[in-house]
Formats: sequence, structure tokens, C-alpha cells
Amino acid sequence: MKKGLQIFSYLIIAFILILLIPYLAAARGGGGHGGGGHGGGHSSGGRSSSSHSSSGKSRNSGDSYHFYHSSSSESDENSTEFTVEEPIIVILSIIFVILLLNYYDHKQNNLMIVVKNSTKLLDEDSVNLFKQKDPHFSKIGLLDFVYLLYINYYTHYGQETFAVLKPYFTRSAQKNWHLDQFLQNNQIKISPIIVNSLSIFLLKTNEGKDQIGIEIRAYYATHPITSRYAKQQQNTYYELIERWILSRNETSLSLSPEKLQASLSDQAIQHQSWYVEKRYMIKQDIFDINDLANYIPEKNLTVKSLVATTLSNSIEQFKKRYDCNWSSYWSEFSQNVVHHYFFALNQAWEKGELDTVRHLLSDRLYEAQHFLLNLYHIQKWRNLLTDLQIHEIKLVNVDCDPYYDTITVRIFASCFDYMVDQHDQLIGGSQKKRQHYSEYWTFVRKVNADIHSIMQLGLNAWYLFLITQDEYYTG
Repeated sequence: MKKGLQIFSYLIIAFILILLIPYLAAARGGGGHGGGGHGGGHSSGGRSSSSHSSSGKSRNSGDSYHFYHSSSSESDENSTEFTVEEPIIVILSIIFVILLLNYYDHKQNNLMIVVKNSTKLLDEDSVNLFKQKDPHFSKIGLLDFVYLLYINYYTHYGQETFAVLKPYFTRSAQKNWHLDQFLQNNQIKISPIIVNSLSIFLLKTNEGKDQIGIEIRAYYATHPITSRYAKQQQNTYYELIERWILSRNETSLSLSPEKLQASLSDQAIQHQSWYVEKRYMIKQDIFDINDLANYIPEKNLTVKSLVATTLSNSIEQFKKRYDCNWSSYWSEFSQNVVHHYFFALNQAWEKGELDTVRHLLSDRLYEAQHFLLNLYHIQKWRNLLTDLQIHEIKLVNVDCDPYYDTITVRIFASCFDYMVDQHDQLIGGSQKKRQHYSEYWTFVRKVNADIHSIMQLGLNAWYLFLITQDEYYTG
């Protein structure tokens, strides 16, 4: 498509140049007389144009420049007049086409595509084939790596320190047209960068490369750096949805999570890691804090839970790893982990005291929750969750890799969910209508080679890795 657009644009430029030939020929003709007019035709904003001053004989004696073409035997009455506005329009058209090509090149680096959100389970067959080929592959380890890479990308973009990240991005994936606009003249700083969720939507081997697609939902804020600029612009919050396509040689095997993260600073093992081949910006909108007070009714409660087709096999793998009775362990897990974490987190959220549950959350999830809670604090709002109840906990996935155990559940719950201001005045939600909703919660624990039984495992080893809304869960 890009090549076709370039050829078409070049044809337009050639056609415009052909149209321009008579004007250029006229400008090169001998003789000439100045025409009358009114003052100052090409000066604007303190600048004047001299692009045509060397073409033929011309002078500025009015609002416009004029080219006159006549032979020595002709009288002034028979001379042909060409106003310079016509070739200027043609030249401006050429410039416009060139700028259009340049703009297209920028947009190729940050291709805006529309992707319809749909609840679809990641193809389990492709996942199983991938694990068979690469037994050290860890989904949690990869998502942690992408999270760190994403934060580092936005933190260091436009700075000399970005050089260490270049091996992880193709040339086209490095460029970010949107950030270039924000960071021009060094007047804007981007902070914080918050990753709200990550999910795998693609996993395949193609043309000698392994490829994994990661959808990233994030926020960042732009801040004016100089006090002079700060008077003109306040902090602005943005909501982003991006899709990163990561690639590696198909013969490569996964590094351990520790080595994968260390590769961000260790050039000796960078070549063994994944790199971002393409970045697609799906959405980048200004995030209005006031929208947090707008409540949208849950629409996905009747949507069937996305249960992994490999769930039974994964449970057997878990049982074998820890020599346990799954039914008994699941009963304890759902009560002492899912129930306990759910109510503890929501209570801490309601009170604005996330530090009390910091040990229950992954770093990324804590930062995301803290960011949103801070936005409430800025507005002097409180989100109250009265009479919170869990109606069902449905097991949808269990995963065991060499480094992590993962259990994902879908929680169906309800409460009176509403927002009040500093004067306890209702500004959103309802104190009278119960809000029903469901979410996918993913719990993770690190594998310890010294633990071989469920009695040694303990329930306090789990932490909440991810909370995914129904419409974005892919398995």
C-alpha cells in the first residue's frame, strides 16, 4: 500500500511539473517590464518570499509579482503576462504531496487501526504447541518482561538513555510520532506511566520466527516542565491501548524470568531475548478524570465464562507437582485466597489505604490501583462499595510452567457502588440500586524447587497478578 501511494504521488508531482513548464519557460524569456499594483504581496508575519526573484526579470511594484514574456519586435501591448500566483499554487501543491508522504511515513511507525473488542479465548492448541517446542516458556515471565520494557520505552524515549533499548525494537517500532509531538522543545515530561493490563492475543511460528502479540492498556500523564509553560497548560492524562508484536528466531528458547528481565541491561544476553517488531496504537485519548464518576451498567454477566480447554490436564499437572487432593485444595484456595483477597482489596480501596494490602498484589497491579485511587484523591472523591457480596467463583484456568503456578477465576459479585465528594454528596453510581458485575482475577505464585507437597506450599505464597474486565479477557 505504501509503495502504491508513493508511485501515485510521484505521478502527481510529474503531472504538476509538466503544467509548470510554460510558466518556467515564460520566466526565462528575455526583456520585460514591471507591472503596476499595490504594496506588499508576499510578506506575511515578518517574512517575505523570494523564491521567484531569480526567475527571469521581475520586480515587486504591487500586491503581486508579474512575469512578462515578449520578443524585441513586439510592443508592450502584445506581451503575454503570467502572474506568479499560478506557479506558486502549483509549487505549494508539490510541497503538500511531499508532506503527505512524510506524514504517511510517520503514521506507518504508529499505525492507527480500529480493532473491535471481543471476548475470545486464546487458541489453546497454539499455546500447547509452543510449550512443547519451548518447555521453558512462561506466560507470566513474558508479561512481566513486556511490562518492564513498556515502562522503560516511555520513560527513556527521546533521551540518550534510550540507546540501551534499541536492540529490543525494530527501526520502525522505535519511532513514536505521538511522543515526538509531546516532547518537542523539551517542554513536556511524561510521568507516571501506568500499565493497567496485559493480555496475549496472538501466539504463532511463521517464516522462521516465533511471534507473540501482547495487548497493553495503559495510562500516562504529561506535565509541563518549565514554570513559564506550566502557566499555559495543566497536567493532561491519556488512556492508551497498544498492540505489540514480539518476535524472535524460532530456534530460540526462553530465558528464565530473571535472565529475561536482566537482559534489559545486560548486552551479552540481549540477542537471546524477544524484540518488538511492530507497534500498533489502537487508541490514545485524553482521559477525563470526571469520567470516573460515570457508571456504565455491566453487559457481560450473561456471557459464558471462558474456561480453558486444557483445564483438566492442567489440574492433573498441578496435582502431580504437589501430590495433593485438588478438590480439597480448591476449597481452601477459593475461601482463603480468593474470598480473602477480594474483600481485603476492596476494603482497602474504599478506605484509600492500598498500602495495607501491598503484599497481596503484584507491583504492576499495585501501581495501577494506586494511580486510579490518586485520581480520586485529586478530585476529593471517595468510591464506596456498600454490602459487597460474592455470588460465585468459577475456576477458568490453571497453568503450571517451570517458574510459576497460575490460577485464574471469574468472580461474580454485587454491591451498592457509588461515588461521593468531600461533602458526602452523591456524584455517581447509586445508593439504592445494586450493581452486579464480574471480573477475571489471576493469582500467581513462584515455584520453589524445595516444595514438593501442598502442606509445604501454604496459601500465603499467592499474590494477585492481574484483574481483567470480562470484555478483555483472552485466557
